[in-house]
Amino acid sequence: GMAFYQANLFPALKGSLLVGSLREQHVDRLVLKDGRVVGEERLFTDIGGRVRDVRVGPDGAIYVVTDDDNGKVIRITPKR
Repeated sequence: GMAFYQANLFPALKGSLLVGSLREQHVDRLVLKDGRVVGEERLFTDIGGRVRDVRVGPDGAIYVVTDDDNGKVIRITPKR
């Protein structure tokens, strides 16, 4: 799954497309400009499971769903 990030909790991600990676077990950030991908960055590489879906909550937190045996919903917020 994927989500377009428009929230303010992670200002550096605003305007990016966040895409779950099943094979590599991380989230890809696609940087967009004029509707085209102009950059890519691997995020959250320590999730420890295949990323099935990515969503953004109303508070701007990023939610990642894994599909391992004990599938998890992981809430990601900025480090303090």
